[in-house]
Amino acid sequence: MRAERRAAALARSFTDAQLSRWYVGEEVADAARIVVSELVTNAVLHSGATGVSLRLDCTAEKIVIRVQDDGTWRERATACQDDPAGQLAENGRGLHLVHAHATDYGVHHAPMGTCAWACLPRPRSER
Repeated sequence: MRAERRAAALARSFTDAQLSRWYVGEEVADAARIVVSELVTNAVLHSGATGVSLRLDCTAEKIVIRVQDDGTWRERATACQDDPAGQLAENGRGLHLVHAHATDYGVHHAPMGTCAWACLPRPRSER
């Protein structure tokens, strides 16, 4: 999809449809929508990308979310000395939300751009 502000909404819609096909429960689906939204928004706002792609994979144990952009890697800015935890920031807490929902996540350089990924656990009742 094009790297524009509405990309996060498009990605959430795609995520809803795919998770529904996989019979993923609402609790995991809510977490997935948050993670997808944060990772896509980060790619759109911070990478200078023209395009962003979303890939979802599902196993009995987990949902894997991958967001790839074709932008330029940028090192994360350091927190303000007066607010090291970022509590006063109006934005910039997206990866904290990802961390709260994911069992594992990361960001790495890709051949063209950056790939951010996260794994969400599936409850035993969904397996």
